Amino acid sequence: FTKMAYSLLAIAVVCLAVGGALGVQFKDCGSKQGKVGSIAVPGCADTGTCDLHKGSKANITVKFSTAEQVTKITNVVHGILAGIPVPFPLDNPDGCKDSGLTCPLSSGGSFEYHTSIDVKTSYPSVRLVIKWEMRDQNGADVICFEIPAQIVSVAKKSENAIQKSENA
Repeated sequence: FTKMAYSLLAIAVVCLAVGGALGVQFKDCGSKQGKVGSIAVPGCADTGTCDLHKGSKANITVKFSTAEQVTKITNVVHGILAGIPVPFPLDNPDGCKDSGLTCPLSSGGSFEYHTSIDVKTSYPSVRLVIKWEMRDQNGADVICFEIPAQIVSVAKKSENAIQKSENA
């Protein structure tokens, strides 16, 4: 390798390391009073699309900051399928309860929100965009983000064994 090739390789490795550490790829969809710093969903950090496995819980951590005081947070989630938003009911839409947040949230503060969502076995295997809004006491978006995802089945061990023997 030449010196230039080593330099390019080093730059690529640093970019991959930094990219992997930044968390889930997301798109801001209209944050008004805050800013999303990062989103973490275990198993999603290195891919462009989060695989959500049926029959599991997806643990989500959102780091964000606020520009104004927020006395109440209500989470509103939709799955966008073929451009159509479908409401996704949460077990706990109250962002101030059992989430790591203590309301009121101070203006200019940095916060970390934690939750988990059930990925039910009855859900169809589909690609979708998850749209997550954290709304304040007036119904305005504090933050809003979209994550590309797909709901996938978890293969059973017996099925894997059968497939391996058929391929042998």
